[in-house]
Amino acid sequence: RKQEAKYAIYILLQKPNMNFFDPLKGMIKEYSLEMYLMVYVECLKDYINQGIRNYYLRDYIYDLFHELDEMSKIELVDMLKKEYPRKKKLHEMLDACLKEDDEIEIQY
Repeated sequence: RKQEAKYAIYILLQKPNMNFFDPLKGMIKEYSLEMYLMVYVECLKDYINQGIRNYYLRDYIYDLFHELDEMSKIELVDMLKKEYPRKKKLHEMLDACLKEDDEIEIQY
């Protein structure tokens, strides 16, 4: 199982693909949380680069937020905004996810 996770990470870092990553998330996370987060962000960036207008993007970002602490969420949003300065819709989505996530934390 370790070898499978390593191979999946290698493939995904060479050619990030959210469709390939999605079913392997659990296995990769089990192997290494750090690698999981790195691969997740790379796949997310690839998904954004594809320019697909897709409601799944918000779900992917929101799911990733559940894996991160407060500081990391802010760093992720900051990094994506800097990397994609002209994607206004993405900026709005990131801000909305940050706000929604804060509200959810307050409720619990």
